[in-house]
Amino acid sequence: MSRADRGCPHWLLWCAMCAVALFACLTLFDAFFAQVEKDEGFYDYAFRLVASGELPYRDFSYIESPALPYYYAWLLAWPGITLHSVRFLSALTGLAGLLVLTRCAWVAGGRVAAALTALLLFANPYHAEYFARNVTYPLITLLLALALQLELSSASPSFRTAGQAFLLALAGAVKASMGVVALIWVGLLLWRRRHDRRAVLLGAGAFLAALLVSVGPFLLAAPAAFWFNVVTASLHRGSVFPFMRLADPLDQWLEFGWGQKILGARTVILFHLPLVVLSVLCLTRRSPRMQPRDGVLGESTLAVAAALVGGLLFHLLVPSPAYPNYCFLTLPTLGVLVALTYARMISSGDPQPERRGWLALPVILGALNLLAGFDPSKVGLEVGTWRHGSQRELAKLVGEIVPPRGRLLTDYLPVAVDANRLVVRGNEGGRSSLIPDLPDKEARAFHILNRKLLLDILSQRQAQGVVLTGQLTEQSFGTVPGFLEEIEMALVRNYELVREFPPSVYFPYGRIRVFRLRNLKTAAAASGRCDPITTPPGSTSPCAWYLR
Repeated sequence: MSRADRGCPHWLLWCAMCAVALFACLTLFDAFFAQVEKDEGFYDYAFRLVASGELPYRDFSYIESPALPYYYAWLLAWPGITLHSVRFLSALTGLAGLLVLTRCAWVAGGRVAAALTALLLFANPYHAEYFARNVTYPLITLLLALALQLELSSASPSFRTAGQAFLLALAGAVKASMGVVALIWVGLLLWRRRHDRRAVLLGAGAFLAALLVSVGPFLLAAPAAFWFNVVTASLHRGSVFPFMRLADPLDQWLEFGWGQKILGARTVILFHLPLVVLSVLCLTRRSPRMQPRDGVLGESTLAVAAALVGGLLFHLLVPSPAYPNYCFLTLPTLGVLVALTYARMISSGDPQPERRGWLALPVILGALNLLAGFDPSKVGLEVGTWRHGSQRELAKLVGEIVPPRGRLLTDYLPVAVDANRLVVRGNEGGRSSLIPDLPDKEARAFHILNRKLLLDILSQRQAQGVVLTGQLTEQSFGTVPGFLEEIEMALVRNYELVREFPPSVYFPYGRIRVFRLRNLKTAAAASGRCDPITTPPGSTSPCAWYLR
């Protein structure tokens, strides 16, 4: 046992272990009971398509990098891809990533650093919530943690460089914006080891090989669709998608301008307050007895720190909109560096009583963070959503309306996953695949529904069922002149309203309307283009088709 390990008080270890246990309970609870979000259906449906052999971009729209579906489709091939199975695997992946990061802190700084890291990572209810819901962040955290662990291993510099480059390229293949982190990390690492020709060649070769394998086939299969989904849609969503267009200039500024970025930064600080406080202390307080040393991670400290800070700033400032939860991609790994720096700071000659006080600070901050993120009323709502809410009723109703081989049109993809039904072609991205003003040629090539294609689906009765949220119709289609009226008219002519779920705490996307195909005679009567009773026999008018 090292001297640093012997100096770690038992109460600090117990607090860290309690944080880990509590986090595991929270993330598993969120995996099974947290409210459903629209984006979850988009991911889960894409995983099912990949499991059935379809290729992202070439066969369906997927507004992300291509690697993520293959991770979930492969691991969930046997149990099946459902909302709960994806959430459970996501929670386990996130938990594994955070545990690997804690081990990295132990290897680099001993028990004190590991305990501080555990408190920063596991005493955070927002980690538990987003790692259980959102399928991008946990895998990114695990890949970064494995890269960090490899750097701290006893392997040769060449192997460590190549392994990190490979893992970081995969991180970019999972989330395109993580390419910024990967390039900074690998670039500075290669520069730091520029005198080791073998390490430079193996690192650069591994990075390029990983990109070639994980991204190359998709880029070559559909270059234009790949660029639109991965780059254009991610950077310019505020102007591309109608559901992100706001008429009010102030609302637009708060949602997509610098106002949104300011509010996002505030939310990041509140979500990660213990990490922010310890970071400020590490930057402003320095012991006079502290001797200049190499970085907390050795020669790779600059590469790792610059990459993580660069990624944090990129995700906060560049995408439009840039939501604060994007920072969950890099902040867990950055927490290891902060914990290592804080542990070194408080062990550099401070008197023992004062040192114990500094060790108690992360415990207090972690406890406050847990209390701030725990809302009993929200817990009751989440349990009620699954046990007594309308989610199951909606899925059951869709299963009755749409036959097993039928198709559904919806912007709320979780219901398609829950009911185990396919959606019409072009609707695989849910609301993100509905772009009314996209030119016809691009819409067909990118598997997107524009104004004409969406109206054609309704008028030609290609969908056996339709499920639309108020968020899409009133807030999105309403921003395109005349489009909402055309949609409603097509629905009246060809579909009948089966049930309307009013806005409630269970459905945060406004009212949800469920339609099924009209009887052909009823549809002809509702069309208003002719009178089915007075149409002469043998007529070639539109009513003749309905009356066959």
